[in-house]
Amino acid sequence: MAMYDVPATLIEQIDDSKDSDISYRTLHMQAIIRDEESGDSIKVPFHSYLSKYKDFLSGIIIEYELTEESRRKYWYKPKTFSFDMYGITDLWYSILLLNNCFSISEFTPKKTIKYYDPDRLKLYINEIFVLEGVNV
Repeated sequence: MAMYDVPATLIEQIDDSKDSDISYRTLHMQAIIRDEESGDSIKVPFHSYLSKYKDFLSGIIIEYELTEESRRKYWYKPKTFSFDMYGITDLWYSILLLNNCFSISEFTPKKTIKYYDPDRLKLYINEIFVLEGVNV
């Protein structure tokens, strides 16, 4: 897979996500928090569709064998791994979950990293979006 430059700033990350129909926002159910006085509201991602459908997705999990160099490269960096595998950083959370990590500080892979097969994931996500009625 070709090497990409990981977005260095939030603005670069947002610009990269605009070109993709798969994003952290679309991969999560959202709650709306509304301020009664001002009427302002925000959407907050609260549950991952990939977590909800983990059994459905279990058949497309593969493992990436780490060299010492790649182990150092991905240590505490699931976003870098996501970008290298998928071309977007938005799947970092699923990589954490697949590797039994609850935060970036726990992402310290030893020999392999589990992730979803990039060639099949988009098809599965599209199926999930159809089931959930998500419009992208």
